[in-house]
Amino acid sequence: MRLWFEKNLWVFDVLMMALIMATLTYMIKFVPYGVDIKIHNFFLIEYLENGYFPVPPGYYFLLYLLDLLISYKFQFLISSILLMTGFLWWKFRITVKWIFESSSLGISKSYLLAFLFFFLGPIVIPSVDREYWYFGKLSQMIWHNSTIIAAIPFCLLLVKQTLTWWENYSNQVFLKICFLVVAVLLVKPSFLFCYLPVFLCYTFYLLRRPSQPFILAACLSAFSLLLIWIEKILIFQWDPMVVNYYSQEDIPRVVLEPFKIWFHYSNEPFLDLLSSIPLTLCFLIFWRNKAFENRFFSFSLWTLLLAILIYFLFSETGYREYHGNFYWQIPVALYLHNLSMLLIVLKEHQEKNEKSPFRIKIFASIFSIQVVFGFAYWLRIFFERIIS
Repeated sequence: MRLWFEKNLWVFDVLMMALIMATLTYMIKFVPYGVDIKIHNFFLIEYLENGYFPVPPGYYFLLYLLDLLISYKFQFLISSILLMTGFLWWKFRITVKWIFESSSLGISKSYLLAFLFFFLGPIVIPSVDREYWYFGKLSQMIWHNSTIIAAIPFCLLLVKQTLTWWENYSNQVFLKICFLVVAVLLVKPSFLFCYLPVFLCYTFYLLRRPSQPFILAACLSAFSLLLIWIEKILIFQWDPMVVNYYSQEDIPRVVLEPFKIWFHYSNEPFLDLLSSIPLTLCFLIFWRNKAFENRFFSFSLWTLLLAILIYFLFSETGYREYHGNFYWQIPVALYLHNLSMLLIVLKEHQEKNEKSPFRIKIFASIFSIQVVFGFAYWLRIFFERIIS
């Protein structure tokens, strides 16, 4: 059976794409509120009808092109489902390859572990969390927001290339980093809010001096932040669909209001925070200082902390007040952070000749519990028709 599976991995890929496509189709058709995929479809239709195009344009441009080729009955419906299926599957396949290249698991077990990791979710107590299984938590799972789903594969590749660049500071790898930064910027720049500052600081930490690689990192960070600022102006101050159709009170602005969005969606903020990062707490307790010897873990932890800080501090006003748009860097940062810990634990497990010490068993138990809750959240989409 194992040999057959390894020779026919395309079957698993097809099943994975079918699972993703079925979930997206059901959400779009039957979940009444909060599914940003169909909201973004209507968003694009409205812009096109008025002779404009949304900013940032990356995802919408891909959606528009695909719909020119594949369109049925409702504009952008089939194309959005296919596009999202492709991006979610791509995220899964990047994870499979990352696990396979970082361990001696073998391809079939790498597929299985990546599948379980795909469903890793926060721990939920229904009586406490009530309807907010997602918005009140910090979660790496994302099913409903098309733009961040489209950005995630580029973010994963960006961090992978960054780790490679820190090994040899190759100009060729740096060019790949530049390309991926632009790709993320054009699709959804949220992850860059936390990636760029940590990338620059961690590069300096590794080099200990302002050498040529640090200057390259500084130039990339400065230029990217400038582009993000220009993009902010285009979204909040230039966008004719906002300026022409909303009153001054409803036009959104970015404001510093600590914990406003977090407290709005979280019933028990402290408990929600702890139940969102149990793997991190376990890892820091049992691996302690040794954990920071790993660059991936260190970088991902600082990126996650900054991602959470941004969400806690900033919010928007106007019609986007409770959209939680400063949340979207967290699913990416948390996904990478959890992956970094998983790879370290997996490597240690294999070095112990599969005789797992107590701390690995604890980590594996918490991982399994989080996967169960991730599946529970996924099933809740079908049984309760809700994504909050």
